[in-house]
Amino acid sequence: MVLTNQYPGFEYSADELKKYFSGASGFFSIMLENGEIINHHPEDPKSFRAWLDQNDVIDVQLQARWTILES
Repeated sequence: MVLTNQYPGFEYSADELKKYFSGASGFFSIMLENGEIINHHPEDPKSFRAWLDQNDVIDVQLQARWTILES
């Protein structure tokens, strides 16, 4: 994936995002730089996560060393 500031179908640019949490069902809770929390359920969660990581948006699960168990 080419590094881009905008993800297709997502209304926020990468520089507006601060941290994210992703659930097992493919949803993402994202903290914006202004402190607002938004939720997003992308069609391709792997691609969306890769875009977040490539744009240095903090994954709070890695930051806090959380473990998510999938059922």
